[in-house]
Amino acid sequence: MPAVPTFAEAGWPAIDGTGYRGLLAPAGTPREIIMRLNAGVNNALQIPAVRARLTEVGYVALGGTPEDYGRIIGAEMEKWGKIIREAGIKVE
Repeated sequence: MPAVPTFAEAGWPAIDGTGYRGLLAPAGTPREIIMRLNAGVNNALQIPAVRARLTEVGYVALGGTPEDYGRIIGAEMEKWGKIIREAGIKVE
């Protein structure tokens, strides 16, 4: 898409447009279930074939705690919310 400017070309040189993938559960899901799912994902991310495949398709497998991912989500919401407000973007 050569006609689409990069963030820097559009006047946002400090923007990191990295995407994230992770698992979320409905609000109110018992902590015990969240922790079992988290342990399963973290265990899977330690399997060499899983890590290799994720790397092959361009992902960096981090793993971590539900709180770690919550901080990432919060930081992204803050960052993109500011950009949306400053750009005057509205949902119609």
